[in-house]
Amino acid sequence: MGDSEEEINDFLADMSLEFPVAIDSLGKVSREYQVAALPVTFFIDRDGVIQYKRTGELTEADVANGLDSIL
Repeated sequence: MGDSEEEINDFLADMSLEFPVAIDSLGKVSREYQVAALPVTFFIDRDGVIQYKRTGELTEADVANGLDSIL
């Protein structure tokens, strides 16, 4: 949030991250998903419905709860 595409790409390269990252330069997705702080993680079921949202660092329990909510 608030970083330029160049800054994001530099961070991804510095961290050797190779997964796809969506860049929300206009903030539309952040508004729709009501993202107020980072990090935030969503578990979305196969119908596209958010079943679990966690703001802050993820713990193993958070991952387990999130996966339980969509499986």
